[in-house]
Amino acid sequence: MVKHFYRWARKEKIPVEILAKAIDEVLQGQYEASLGGYLIKKRIAFNNRGKRGSSRTIICYQRGKIAIYLYGFLKNEKSDLTKKELLALKALAKVLVQLSEDDIQTAIEQKELCGIG
Repeated sequence: MVKHFYRWARKEKIPVEILAKAIDEVLQGQYEASLGGYLIKKRIAFNNRGKRGSSRTIICYQRGKIAIYLYGFLKNEKSDLTKKELLALKALAKVLVQLSEDDIQTAIEQKELCGIG
């Protein structure tokens, strides 16, 4: 996950186990929407709220290579991404999918990316 998402998830007190489970579901093809440009939307339920009424996350996803949380928001605070946000996230995803495993490891060591767990 990117730093911005990590801070948001920590502020919202989303358990790491729930984030990990959601990534497992994504790897099985279970997500709400493909937004194009390596982006998918995944609902996450926490704090005894169902998925429909809880949060939305945007994940950079390339099958067999990468799944990185980029952005999250509560449904009751925001209905969807703006066009500007979507374009910015697509630009970021385009860069992330080109990273090598060594690049990703370096980003984790420099705390630009955070692992789950």
